Amino acid sequence: GGVGKTALAQVIYNHENVKGHFGHRAWVYVSKHFGVKRTLQEMLCSIKGNDSSFDRADGLETVVNNIQNVIRHGRFFLVLDSVWDEMCDQWSSLLTAIAGEVPGSVILVTTQSKRVADTVATMCQVPLAPLPWESFWSAFQYYAFGTTGPVAENNQTLLLIGEQIAKKLDGFPFALKPNS
Repeated sequence: GGVGKTALAQVIYNHENVKGHFGHRAWVYVSKHFGVKRTLQEMLCSIKGNDSSFDRADGLETVVNNIQNVIRHGRFFLVLDSVWDEMCDQWSSLLTAIAGEVPGSVILVTTQSKRVADTVATMCQVPLAPLPWESFWSAFQYYAFGTTGPVAENNQTLLLIGEQIAKKLDGFPFALKPNS
């Protein structure tokens, strides 16, 4: 966690070319609570926005019909964020519900699990790794000290403390940016 999977997916999801190419975009945060029905309901809710013209109590067949009615009118781009191993056994059921509706549609999956990546992979996987030290240290200095250059020479103690902290963060970019 914290290597930037969700951040990268957000950049792709919000890119103007993606917005223009796909008729529908949906983002579903999956986590450990994967279920075909819930995922399709969240997808439908994400596509339709505030239009809640469907009932969450509907059965799976109704939910599948609703989602198919929406997505057959244009390519869709679906992000399934933070998918865990629990999803692997139900993956084919989800694909059956939405696959074949519109050629050219895309599902982007973020996961920490090699098993999930292998299960869903139809294209090359993009493994993300911690930042190399030089890049991480530069970014750390920017957020910690307000500059990418060296800290004032008379503050070497602060620089050494910062370097010790940065090494403990192990190159993970999530640890860099303070919450705003």
